[in-house]
Amino acid sequence: MKTSSINISLVSNTRGPRPSFRDCPFPVSKFLSIWLFQTGLPINPTDGSLSKFPSSETIGSKSKIICNTYLVTSENIAHDAPVGYAPPLTRDRTANINGAPRRPVPDTMAPFSEDAPLLGASAQGAERSFIGIPGAPAQKNRITSVVRAVLVAAIACTCVAAGANHVAHRISFEPHANGIKSFLGWAPDGLDVPLDPPQVTLLAACHLVPERVPAFRNAINSWVKAAHDEAGTKRSFDKVILVDWSSEADLWGETARVWGGAGIPTPLSFYKVYGNDGEPLKWQLAKAVNFGLSKVTTEVVLKVDCDTYVERGLLELNPLQNHANDRKIFRYGDYRSAKDENEIHINGCIMARMDTLRQVNMYDERLQQYGWDDSNLYDRLRDSGAQDLNITRRNAAGHTYITHVWHPHSEMSQDARVGASCVNRCAVNRLERYNPWKNQQRAEYREIAEAPPNIPGSISFHSYRGGNLPSVLETLGKETSDLLETYCKNSQFAAAKCYAWSDWSDGWDFKEELDTDKDVRWATEKLKAM
Repeated sequence: MKTSSINISLVSNTRGPRPSFRDCPFPVSKFLSIWLFQTGLPINPTDGSLSKFPSSETIGSKSKIICNTYLVTSENIAHDAPVGYAPPLTRDRTANINGAPRRPVPDTMAPFSEDAPLLGASAQGAERSFIGIPGAPAQKNRITSVVRAVLVAAIACTCVAAGANHVAHRISFEPHANGIKSFLGWAPDGLDVPLDPPQVTLLAACHLVPERVPAFRNAINSWVKAAHDEAGTKRSFDKVILVDWSSEADLWGETARVWGGAGIPTPLSFYKVYGNDGEPLKWQLAKAVNFGLSKVTTEVVLKVDCDTYVERGLLELNPLQNHANDRKIFRYGDYRSAKDENEIHINGCIMARMDTLRQVNMYDERLQQYGWDDSNLYDRLRDSGAQDLNITRRNAAGHTYITHVWHPHSEMSQDARVGASCVNRCAVNRLERYNPWKNQQRAEYREIAEAPPNIPGSISFHSYRGGNLPSVLETLGKETSDLLETYCKNSQFAAAKCYAWSDWSDGWDFKEELDTDKDVRWATEKLKAM
């Protein structure tokens, strides 16, 4: 088989249509490389790659097609060309493939003249369209062009989809979130150090009751997904700590079934806690969470509830640090930013550096009944110089990163919740004036050798006993506690009492309440006389 090399250049002036590589007369195969110079970009149609970067002379208003064939058999062309014929470096053309002198193309880029035919090409306005070399299948060229166009369109669509996905997962317009700044590479609030999953532990403390089991299943299944990277979105943590605070339902069985069967490498540490003598402990959020915080070994903790839904991508929109490392930041689920009533319940979720939490001695364990334990922590963090930011719940596409799993609530009425929070708030504000929590000792625990059989390899199991510590009401005494119960009994007024570290001595007195409720007036007078 005889091999040949041929070069043909087509130049059009700018008055007519620009030539297309479909005008190239040679069949596109592995023996053919077509360089399309359109505004100076050479493209190899067989794989879509750039063959080379052209010189500046080829970039401009002129269009040029160079068809270079290598190892083309003599049967595919009308005439043989000298083997090793090199592509011209200047704008010229070969008028006779058998070796006739080359005829220069004027710099004016004028149309070809009829007295110098090029392989049977016919003049059509300002453009010369190749009819083709004998034996070159035009249909194959058209099919190749269609395939190439489809491939280019598919690549473009993939790029657009990937870009849209990136934008949707990066942009959020929640309060204190990145907004469009994140897509442009600007850090929100000057926090330019991204959080990495190895820095973060997810912590949840539970007193699981039977009616909350479905909500817990939804939550822990979301944690399984959030522990994986996917589609360019980072996982939200690298470790999990789950505290079982004397649950009534089988929290261990639910956890082992989901986490142990998920086959994920993320380790989960399970801690089962009972009283000193093995008796069940009443639910006390501050103690339970502090116990879990004492086991955290990473720089950052993401504290959630056992009915909190978490998704991957949470860290990207919630940075905590700048490069100067001169700011203290904590993020929490501010109820004022909730989109609906359900989202209000992530007010207790917080993400912060452990050194920031340790500086204020974490949660105040003297708060042992419902209410104000989260808000008290946030107040003390602010007083320590930390800046509060909202945890970003959703991005611009509406994708949820963290929210509350709906479930039937307890029988405690809203009025009772408001009253209990008022009692806790007034009592702890009183204690904080004379005995700040940051100087107090937290509850103590001891580990015992007790574990269930068949513990999955991805879970470590620990049993503890302890947790004794006087509550804020026990510290103040029964008389004061009883007076506070009366002082806060009317929820419409109790909701506004004892804010900004005030207590009953310098807080709001509501004349309307004092004039209409003799019991509240009596309790207020007794408290102020103390």
